[in-house]
Amino acid sequence: MTTASPPMALWGLLKKYRAIFLRYKTELALGVLALGFTNGLGLLIPLQIKAAVDAIQAIYQPANAQLKMAPDMLWQGFYSHLWIIAGLAVLVLICRVASRHYLLGAGRRLEFDLRNRLYGHLLKMPASYFAAHPPGELMSRMTNDVDATKYLTGGGIMLGVNTLLAYTLTIPMMLSLNWKLALVTFLLYPIVIVFMGKISKKVRQGFYDVQTVLGEISTVAQENLNGMMVIQSYVRESQENQRFQKVCDAYFGAYTRLIHERILLFMLLAGLSGISTGLVLLVGGWQVIEKQLDWGGFVAFTMYLEHLAWPTMALGWTISIFQQGTAALQRLDEVFSAQSNIQDGSEQDSSESAATQPPVRGAIEIRNLTFTYQNPYAKPSPPTLETEGTNISESENPEMPTAEAQQNRQPVLRDVSLTIRPGETVALVGSVGSGKSTLLRLLPRVLEVPEKTVFLDGQDITQLPLGALRANMVFMPQASFLFSTSVQQNIAFGQPELLENNGKAQPSLEPSSIVQAAQTASVHMDIQGLPQRYQTLVGERGLMLSGGQRQRVALARAILVDAKVLVLDDPVSNVDADTERNIVSALRARKVFSDKTTLIATHRFSLVSLCDRVVLMDAGKILAVGTHAELLATQPLYQNLNRLQELRASLGDWALEGDTGGQQSSASLADDDEDLAELLENASEGAAS
Repeated sequence: MTTASPPMALWGLLKKYRAIFLRYKTELALGVLALGFTNGLGLLIPLQIKAAVDAIQAIYQPANAQLKMAPDMLWQGFYSHLWIIAGLAVLVLICRVASRHYLLGAGRRLEFDLRNRLYGHLLKMPASYFAAHPPGELMSRMTNDVDATKYLTGGGIMLGVNTLLAYTLTIPMMLSLNWKLALVTFLLYPIVIVFMGKISKKVRQGFYDVQTVLGEISTVAQENLNGMMVIQSYVRESQENQRFQKVCDAYFGAYTRLIHERILLFMLLAGLSGISTGLVLLVGGWQVIEKQLDWGGFVAFTMYLEHLAWPTMALGWTISIFQQGTAALQRLDEVFSAQSNIQDGSEQDSSESAATQPPVRGAIEIRNLTFTYQNPYAKPSPPTLETEGTNISESENPEMPTAEAQQNRQPVLRDVSLTIRPGETVALVGSVGSGKSTLLRLLPRVLEVPEKTVFLDGQDITQLPLGALRANMVFMPQASFLFSTSVQQNIAFGQPELLENNGKAQPSLEPSSIVQAAQTASVHMDIQGLPQRYQTLVGERGLMLSGGQRQRVALARAILVDAKVLVLDDPVSNVDADTERNIVSALRARKVFSDKTTLIATHRFSLVSLCDRVVLMDAGKILAVGTHAELLATQPLYQNLNRLQELRASLGDWALEGDTGGQQSSASLADDDEDLAELLENASEGAAS
């Protein structure tokens, strides 16, 4: 759950993000100018109505008229006033439409720009950030909060400027007509403004609470929809329904409190408008009776008061919109203020830096690498005298774990050193939790690597541009992720130029390189059995395919990319023995690794036959490096791991991780547990000796 941040002032947020808002300064200026003309022309209408009323009064009460004029001339003047009123009304309409076009249009463009900037910022964030911020919460900020922020430049400025201009221009006109009546009209305004300021702060906090709970609703819904199979398998529908209802109840309560505050604000302004109108009718009517105010002046003053009625009522909406936009912009600021701990080694654009780098040979060197995972949920340390002068981004960053938490966490990798020659194929072998996957993730800087510990072609990878590093290094993670597009588009994800017409080619027209990659990964025949072959949509996260099929499609995607360094994390863990043999044979026959530096973390010893050397790891350390035969002859842990693989092979395919969603069969687990425990115990004893 996201905790609420302290309220931030609107002007501070606008100043911080002024570059985004100033992009639309032309549209905003034209919109404000149109509003100025709208209010200025609107003020002329009551004066024309006053003149028309005076003309009618002069026609029907000539004895009381100050100017003795012929009735025809008076009627002609009356009609001319009507034509002027009609013309002014048309001009007011045109200016009002123009103001809405420019201001609301600027709000829509801001929404578009802000959402793209937010998405671009999230693309730069590391995996640890998304571990602490669920997708549902981030999606809520990208939709609900961005949508609320657009009103700061659209409806907010339109209503705010319109209200300001209305009061600024109308009050002098009312004072010029009858200053006594004007003072009576605005008698209660100071008191109302004080109450309005207090209520508006509660409205802003209310909007922030509503948006926060709305993000929690999105998070719970997203988690449950993705995990529906697990929920139904464990018969947890009722409990998860109650969990979702609890969050919805919190949203209902937060929104109810917000509505109460908004209603109180609107009632306050509506009461102010009503009381002001009553005072004008009472005092103004008395002045007309006492001949202190003529009928034309009374009508004009009443119209000016009516001219302020809507801005006064809209003032509630204006305050509500600005407070809602402030709360939303504050929530977006929390995302923008979070900085990735993986910094680009160059200020160049990724595409430019990749093009300007010299050709990569693929030599990798790891020097005394020690790595510890940071806890993304760790809270910052309380401020002390030593940290009093620390920069805000360092002392208040919620992603920064405390020093105590850092000390309590054990390193995953310990003093790892390894040299890999260009074009060499190396296997990483070890028991579960030995640090193989962590080491592979550090190479493309999916995790932040300490400086001067990992080198590519003699260059510290922390000093290389991320775009250049990752353009020359393909990483296939252990968890196979597929996008909800076609099989063909998933395989060609790293080489989109292979697809024409956005990948909507006929099933018989797949590029030969895509088919060859699928054949190498032993998934081509599976694809041929799909309804639309390579054009078949795989569904959300590839759920239309089995676990083994997803992994093989991901493997085809990795080997299709022409990169000098290929990093594969357990690429055949979800396939059966026959498919594994087919993949190994295809990789060997097509010499996929011949011109690439390849690192493979694996539990399957069949892949070891493709490798030049094997790195044996345990407890975050490298125990030995050598060929398969050398390690088999000298390392007890390696011998036991090899024996375990032979045991599983002898038990048959039913004892392996099946090609049915990547889940191990219960029979396999039941038969292997004792052997596995005994082998690992012997391995640890051998390693200790």
